[in-house]
Amino acid sequence: MNELQSLPLIERLLDLRDQAIAHALAAHDRLKMCIASCNEADIGPVETALSGGYFVMPIFQDEWTARAIAAIDAAAWDRLMSASGLFELMNDSTKSEWKAQITNLSTPQLTRENIHATFSALFAGKEAMFERGVVDTYRQLSFDPLAQQPVPMGAALKVPGMLDIWNEPDAKKSQAVDDLIQALRVLDGQPAPRQNQKIATTLRHAATQPEIRFENAYFSFALTTRTRAALLTFKQPALIERLNLIVAKFGTAVPLLPKETR
Repeated sequence: MNELQSLPLIERLLDLRDQAIAHALAAHDRLKMCIASCNEADIGPVETALSGGYFVMPIFQDEWTARAIAAIDAAAWDRLMSASGLFELMNDSTKSEWKAQITNLSTPQLTRENIHATFSALFAGKEAMFERGVVDTYRQLSFDPLAQQPVPMGAALKVPGMLDIWNEPDAKKSQAVDDLIQALRVLDGQPAPRQNQKIATTLRHAATQPEIRFENAYFSFALTTRTRAALLTFKQPALIERLNLIVAKFGTAVPLLPKETR
């Protein structure tokens, strides 16, 4: 058992999932009966009018029911993952893998057994999953390429190449800053906001300005479009030190003493 399985959400979700599938199957059967009656009365063909277009799988096709069930299950897994808080512990690449399964309707069938197996494994490894995400963030933002090691962050962090030569946000570094904010939020015990604007969106909207400045609860951000480098000045050094300690657990040889701006 884990934290999620104590939530009444699961029983309600399973019950409503079964109801939704029953309604979908009933709609499928009724529509096939409708078409059969029209054909018997020599009224038609009505299949094209009922299909919703050439690129929509018609509800009266047998394949539709399997896709409908897969879509219901995928949406339910998305709801469970969001409720569990596990998305907040994942870096963007891991989260994208999960989201791809949901989008592609390739999630497992939603059953008590599958929920137990999936979340038992995820909750058992959630600390390691979070720590790997932190290390991946350091690889993008605070990394010594010669020593091939992450470097502890100090009072401030310089991030070169935050913009490319066309003043577009660098995708990997922008995502790494988003992941850094998420890691700090987790360590700070703060929930993810319902609407979370990405750093890349902020930079893109302000790309015509010579300087881009903003701040949040964890750092102030300053970027000059001439140098395309960003400077993050941290507000909560205790949280940064906790990140440094996480990275140190993975066997890096760099010292833990905070360093000044890099």
